[in-house]
Amino acid sequence: MEYRALGAVVCLSAMLGCATIEMKLREPGSRLVDFPEAVAGEYDCAKRRLPFVKVEESELNPERLRPGAQLHHYFVYVMCPAIASEVINGTLYTEVRVKGKTVYRDSVKQELQPGRWRIDTFITLPEGAESGMYALATRFESSKGRFSFHSDFLVEPKRALLRLP
Repeated sequence: MEYRALGAVVCLSAMLGCATIEMKLREPGSRLVDFPEAVAGEYDCAKRRLPFVKVEESELNPERLRPGAQLHHYFVYVMCPAIASEVINGTLYTEVRVKGKTVYRDSVKQELQPGRWRIDTFITLPEGAESGMYALATRFESSKGRFSFHSDFLVEPKRALLRLP
């Protein structure tokens, strides 16, 4: 029975280690995932009102963390332009809220480009961040439209150090 528990701990540690390694390999910013032609075929863009934008995926890593830790957020979007190589200029807003208060706010000029793109962002929590359930809200606004979504994460209290006599 003890071996099963030890095996579970080893597997969990390996999974968390992989997530940490993946986080360290990522860099902030936009990365092309698929070219516009692939997205146009997949979403049948010729029959849609253009420009067409859809957020396909959004993920936080880790979902549980301690004060002072780094939070990695990424989302993947697709965009079909009305005119070849058209971009949508706008502003990407990011907010972190806890107990109804905004504790972090950022805005950056963002250009949505044709195809499938991944946008990675990193936020380091302050050492004094209070424990509790947090919400990360992401919003994009432009003259051609907007989208928004949010994700939740938990900040756990820092563990007290054991003091030995």
